[in-house]
Amino acid sequence: RGLADLLKEQGYRTVFFQSSTQNFENFGALADNLGYEEYYPLETMDTEGFERSNYFGYEDDIMLQPSRRWLEGRGDEPFVAKYLTGTGHHDYLSPTRYGIKEFSKDDRLNRYLNCLRYQDFFVRNLIEQYKELGLYEDTIFVIYGDHGEGFGEHGRYVHENNPYEE
Repeated sequence: RGLADLLKEQGYRTVFFQSSTQNFENFGALADNLGYEEYYPLETMDTEGFERSNYFGYEDDIMLQPSRRWLEGRGDEPFVAKYLTGTGHHDYLSPTRYGIKEFSKDDRLNRYLNCLRYQDFFVRNLIEQYKELGLYEDTIFVIYGDHGEGFGEHGRYVHENNPYEE
């Protein structure tokens, strides 16, 4: 049982948003297994005006409008909302919405670092949304990453079979 399932029993509404396709690593089934009542993958979102960030998704700001609609329509019940970002995953197509910086001469590493920079903007935008909706003061934000990426630091790349900190 997941946190969403446990909180649902305490009267919380639960929602899961993701900027990638529902088929990516079968996250639709995962959201259901963890107890989320509502699930909004990329297929439920309007992609117009947003850039692809990899082969399975779009830039994470695509979740902001669906999030706003859900938050505005939820009533006064407590809630848990999960936002699964996908921009930091291969093939690292850095969204240009907030510009691109040169962090590295290595093109692939530079694109990855720009994707992570972009995710900082998404987190800022999401927190601003909660402030605008008057939810910020009564919300606990838990931000975590499930993995980093290797770029040859120890002769290994990406995150599969990479036992190092990267």
